[in-house]
Amino acid sequence: MPQQNNTVKLLINTLRMWGWPFIFSRLDASAVLICDKDILAELNAISGGLKCQTRSPDNLSEPLASTTQIVVVFVQNNELALTRELRNQYPNKAILSAAHDLAANAGAEKPVLPDFSSHTNKDEQARSAKPTLVLATPGADSPYLAGLLRDNNLADPVEYMGRPLVDLTQWHDRFSLAAFTSSLRKLHDVKPEFGMLMRTDVCVALMNNARLTEKSFLRYLRTAGFNVICLSREDRITQCAQAQLFHGRKIRSAWDIPAGQREKFLEKAWLTVTESIENLHNIARGEHLIKLISGSDIPSIAFSLEQLLADPKASLQNICSLLGEQTIDSPKVTPYKAPVNEVPIVGKLAATLKRELIDRTGLHTF
Repeated sequence: MPQQNNTVKLLINTLRMWGWPFIFSRLDASAVLICDKDILAELNAISGGLKCQTRSPDNLSEPLASTTQIVVVFVQNNELALTRELRNQYPNKAILSAAHDLAANAGAEKPVLPDFSSHTNKDEQARSAKPTLVLATPGADSPYLAGLLRDNNLADPVEYMGRPLVDLTQWHDRFSLAAFTSSLRKLHDVKPEFGMLMRTDVCVALMNNARLTEKSFLRYLRTAGFNVICLSREDRITQCAQAQLFHGRKIRSAWDIPAGQREKFLEKAWLTVTESIENLHNIARGEHLIKLISGSDIPSIAFSLEQLLADPKASLQNICSLLGEQTIDSPKVTPYKAPVNEVPIVGKLAATLKRELIDRTGLHTF
């Protein structure tokens, strides 16, 4: 039991990035939170006592009150199945799955419950529109590519699937990536250039947590109709340094650090060789995933950051072709400023890491 309680504490602490404790503390008596006892105890401890009604998943025999308007299901076992059962039983109430509906709204400007009432007629649009997925290895400076896509009105890749979702789905017993994506599209698919940004380490973790094989993952991409833009990086050491530098943080790239904080950001940080080798493995797994998609029938394009920087116009033309857009004769290309210059700690860590890996492993191929 102590180990389980510690797991819940760590989970709730991670979910602070999404503002979940705040969301639950704001629920009033018209809402019911169905959650496991250890989750309830932790939320009560943080908030000083929840104001909403609470139920255990084992104690749902008593009907919900007519005054109940919202039900949030936040349980470890069979959450989606219980949510769907309650929706059938109470069609006039808003029944939300934490892992699939609340998590899909994590990209909102303010931490609030998702409101699907204004999206009831969007199913047909979601089925017909082809979303864009930018899939990038961690540390490949994907925010730079995302900025180019936005500047040229090709897509608006937002990182909806981050570290909190990985931790949540690891705790969850039956997470459905398809159900999560469905909620995501209903909430955010409001323009034709809808897009998602996802790092490959997050993607691999979600595949494992959702028990998706490579074959079933390709089927998911195919069914959802994604056009996939894959970005990797030839400089794996700098990639690894960035991946470790931002591990456990809300931001995942030096590009996300406010300009005034870049030069002094984590000035005295350091990396361990053990963690570095694991991150190199994660990068390799991401590169394998990109090769898997590129070799499939999924509409996709793959290039490295170095190729993008060498000829951004050609890369953007290829992306236009993938997305079925007209070629942009004079694309907007923001000059690339390497994080190694604006965030000096990245370059320092990369140089130190390269020396240590060579000294300890005898490998001179980095």
